[in-house]
Amino acid sequence: MKRKYLKRRNDGNPSMRKFKGFNFYIQCNEKLSRKNRETLLTKSENYLGSIFHSLPMSLDEKINKGISNGLDGSSTDLELLDEWNSIYERYGYLIPDFKDKWEKKSLKGETKTFKPSNVEKFESKINELEFRIRQLELQLGKKRYVENMG
Repeated sequence: MKRKYLKRRNDGNPSMRKFKGFNFYIQCNEKLSRKNRETLLTKSENYLGSIFHSLPMSLDEKINKGISNGLDGSSTDLELLDEWNSIYERYGYLIPDFKDKWEKKSLKGETKTFKPSNVEKFESKINELEFRIRQLELQLGKKRYVENMG
């Protein structure tokens, strides 16, 4: 005779609801394990804090886009899943621990036709300009030094 329970019981099978990057799964009882939840909340605070401070947006823009300093520990695991996955999909490349995973998944099939992004182009131009400015400053410094000598 099969027992019927009021709530679904955890039968040990992982669900398909996954915290991207962490590879944590919500169990059949719609909860994370206690250890995974603690890990998620502590590590995500560091990750989200670095994302929050590295993005060049105003505070209002960050709030409107749903970017926060950390996950709310009072939220249910399903709410945490939605919030984390949406942030991970948009900004996973900014998290050093997940950068390779994010790029591998996001650039799947695009590696052959990969073109440098605007950010990479701008970074290389900025580096080139900084180098040229240093060279000019050195030349100016030498000229002033020679003019003042005589």
